[in-house]
Amino acid sequence: MYSGPVVRRSIFDPDASDTRSNFTKIAVSPDGKLVVSPDPSDPQARLSLRHLDQLTGTPIPGTDVAFSPFISWDSRTLGFVKSSAVYTVPIAGGVATPVPNAQTDAIGAPAWTPDGRIVFTNTHGGLSVVRTDGRDLRVIATPDS
Repeated sequence: MYSGPVVRRSIFDPDASDTRSNFTKIAVSPDGKLVVSPDPSDPQARLSLRHLDQLTGTPIPGTDVAFSPFISWDSRTLGFVKSSAVYTVPIAGGVATPVPNAQTDAIGAPAWTPDGRIVFTNTHGGLSVVRTDGRDLRVIATPDS
C-alpha cells in the first residue's frame, strides 16, 4: 500500500476553450508522473508536457495542431495524431517523426502495446497495429458491413 504524501494538482483549466473538442485531449503516463494535453494559450496550438510535481507545462516542439496524445508503456515516448498520421517524439526531447504506414482517420487515440507496437484506427474505420518503424503493419479488426 502506498504511504507517501497525497498531492493534489489541477490538470487543466476548465474555462479554456479548445477547438479539438471531439478528440482525446489528455494523456497520463503509465508511471503517473507526466500529463500531456493541448495548451489553449499557445498560439501554435501545441501539446504541452507537464510533470505532475510542477504547476505549468512546456510546449512540445513539432506538435502544433496535434491531438489524441498517448504515451508509451515505458513513459519515454509521446505519440499523437497530426494531419491524419500518427507521430512519435521522445519525451526527453527530439524531433517528432511520422510512423510509416500509420495513416488514421483519428477516431479515438492510438495506444501503445507493451512490445512497442502502436494500435490505431485505420482509414477504413478498423484497427491496425504497426511497429514504430512502420514494419509489420497488420489489420487486427474491421468494421461490420
